[in-house]
Amino acid sequence: MVAAGNDGPYPGSVGSPGSADAALTVGAVDDRNRIAEFSSRGPRTGDGGIKPDVTAPGVDIAAAKAANGFAGSPVEDGYVALSGTSMATPHVAGAAALLASAHPDWTGAQLKAVLTGSATPTAGATAFDQGTGRVDVPAALGSRVLAEPANLAFGTASWPHGDDEPITRTLTYRNTGDTASTVALAVDAHGPDGSPSDLFSLSATEVVIPAGETATVEVVADTRRGGVDGVHAGVVVARAGESTVRTPVVVEREVESYTVTFDYLDRTGRRPRTSRCSTSVWTTRCSASPSPRGAGSPPGCPRAPT
Repeated sequence: MVAAGNDGPYPGSVGSPGSADAALTVGAVDDRNRIAEFSSRGPRTGDGGIKPDVTAPGVDIAAAKAANGFAGSPVEDGYVALSGTSMATPHVAGAAALLASAHPDWTGAQLKAVLTGSATPTAGATAFDQGTGRVDVPAALGSRVLAEPANLAFGTASWPHGDDEPITRTLTYRNTGDTASTVALAVDAHGPDGSPSDLFSLSATEVVIPAGETATVEVVADTRRGGVDGVHAGVVVARAGESTVRTPVVVEREVESYTVTFDYLDRTGRRPRTSRCSTSVWTTRCSASPSPRGAGSPPGCPRAPT
């Protein structure tokens, strides 16, 4: 359980240890379920991974005041109000404790899978803002089907895209109940311009999972489809009875880019030991989305819409 950090709203601002795959990384929302401006955002620097994983209330949270403390706004004698992802994280720790009490045999990865899969999303927020959304304790306690891993990041497909190879990831659904479960599956994804995206597809739209067993579904990102470059993101939605499990998916269809190589001489006119370097140059025909690799948008590109 790790706080995402308070370096938002800038893309790529979730740092270590919240960037770790195994970490359940927590962002902050207010009492109207709006993403707190200070809450650190993804994508994870380096590989475009989805972080944070979930959110929880973290704005103006009343807490016991330290005897000689001075931080926070007084609420009443002995208590102050503080804001931060470190105020949101204890809510998720408590939710995990309740879930572990109900299922003492579950692993940490399974607890994470249920808490993320059953969360309530903030409308208009991206996976890089919220993961799957605000932790929902009743929904988590009522879950009988969980999905692993908690999210699927497909990385970046380099421009141009005519020769791209489809990228496949495996999503595993586990039925923890004592009866078979029929799970209906669908993808809800959008491109950088907000229009529906058809880059993602599933190997099945329904699976039947026997009690205590698992079923796998292949999720494919095919960046040859569509004409809009930028970040395409969404969720795989699994419905089993009244329960819903949501798994974020994201892939970057790189904007038109070129590698420029420079050969240079030192001030004496000689070639230094290292005399070549390269950099990427983007065109300005870009999407309104940041690079999931944490490098920021190409010059002139606005931040992704929320």
